[in-house]
Amino acid sequence: MAAGTEHGQREDRHPYTWPLPFVPVAVPTPHDAADSDMTETQFLERAEQALAHIEAALSTINDKADTDFDVSRVGNVLTIELPNHSKLVINSQASMQQLWVAARSGGYHYALAQDGSWRDTRDGSELFAALSKLLSHQGGVALQLVP
Repeated sequence: MAAGTEHGQREDRHPYTWPLPFVPVAVPTPHDAADSDMTETQFLERAEQALAHIEAALSTINDKADTDFDVSRVGNVLTIELPNHSKLVINSQASMQQLWVAARSGGYHYALAQDGSWRDTRDGSELFAALSKLLSHQGGVALQLVP
């Protein structure tokens, strides 16, 4: 029998103690929609500006570069079909006061920050920088969108 055990059962020692220690990480947080003074109408105007800007930027990229992004818009939903036929979808969620992005790599939520930029609610990344990375990675075409 192994020392320190009863009835011949083996005592396995796990290399970690449970629960693991919590390590706080500071993440820049966007303006909380619940505490927002922004009305739904104001949010929809800002969301419309962002979607129109993304649509225009991709149109410019299509005109100036040898790319073929198929951009279509129905209401608050902007669908981008990439040259490899994969899609990225951006839409506004008025009830949450957020822009949502659906990409092959996952879903992302962006809220309007106090500085006027759209920031990821999890990691604080800026919308246009994140879209540049997502579109470049998913579509295999290097590009940069600027706010």
